[in-house]
Amino acid sequence: MKYVISGLVGAVLGGVIVFFILWQQMPSQMLTIHESPYGLEKTVQEIESRVQAAGWKMPKVYNLQKSLAEAGYDIPGIRIFSLCNPHHASKLLGESDTRFVSAMMPCRIAVYEHEGSTRIASMNIELMSSMFGGEIENVMSAVAAEEKQMLGELLAKEIN
Repeated sequence: MKYVISGLVGAVLGGVIVFFILWQQMPSQMLTIHESPYGLEKTVQEIESRVQAAGWKMPKVYNLQKSLAEAGYDIPGIRIFSLCNPHHASKLLGESDTRFVSAMMPCRIAVYEHEGSTRIASMNIELMSSMFGGEIENVMSAVAAEEKQMLGELLAKEIN
């Protein structure tokens, strides 16, 4: 009986430790951050031209630096791009069973200044899609691969 109790306590304690480690690591895994080889404006131009050349859509670019300046706040440069590939989006939005992922659409990429460098941040689409599995994982894995190919050397230097 003593061994059973010791085993159960060990298993529970091990589970708590694993849970704590995962809890600590999740934020850094959910986003990918890369250092751009260019300054903010050049990075913005590069993203815009690459997205257009790849046949993707860019429904909106948010200039948060400008918006916050209008509200009286002074922050370093930051832009957020909404990106969409109609072919991939239609696969998920065309089916009732996968339409709920519209809450994570369109894909977002943030470009911002950080301590003298320009960084590019985005959701870790591969990790997120693997949590859903099935058609969502298939489509979003293709999106992630195309995004990496489209942005090329802009994503070459990963920070996290």
